[in-house]
Amino acid sequence: MKLKRVYKNKQEEIKDKFDKYKRTSNTIYWTAILNVVSFILILFRENYTYSLGYAFNILTFGLLKDNFSVDLAISLSLISVLITSLIFFLLSFLVKKGKLIPLIITSFIYLIDTILLFFIEQKYFITDWNKTVSIFVHVFVVFYLAYMFYQYYHIVKLSMSNNTNK
Repeated sequence: MKLKRVYKNKQEEIKDKFDKYKRTSNTIYWTAILNVVSFILILFRENYTYSLGYAFNILTFGLLKDNFSVDLAISLSLISVLITSLIFFLLSFLVKKGKLIPLIITSFIYLIDTILLFFIEQKYFITDWNKTVSIFVHVFVVFYLAYMFYQYYHIVKLSMSNNTNK
């Protein structure tokens, strides 16, 4: 049986909830890291296919590989991967500071990326299993982002009730 934590005051409760929110926001950092790792793994495969990563980068790499040389596709995709990972890393940094707008932007972009993943041709993945895993990871992150909105709402609600009690 889990015991409910008793706080000395509202400030302590707000700090605890915000710390939990910040830990949850690490999920966004991990998506950026997985995106880069996935690209690095491409370089070690003979067929140059993706396993995990942002759908935008999977699609970009696949289209470039189909229409240009593999070397050019890898070079341009590296730029794409670094830019998208940097964007998500910076958004995560701002979300971790408690900014709402970056959380909205991150959630919107990631939701679009998740939807795009369903429409990417199978040939851009190693196997059906890899596409399934990518979809699962994306959906998991979308749920985590939704949970972050829930946490954010409760932190704001606690902060407002704390200000009215003073």
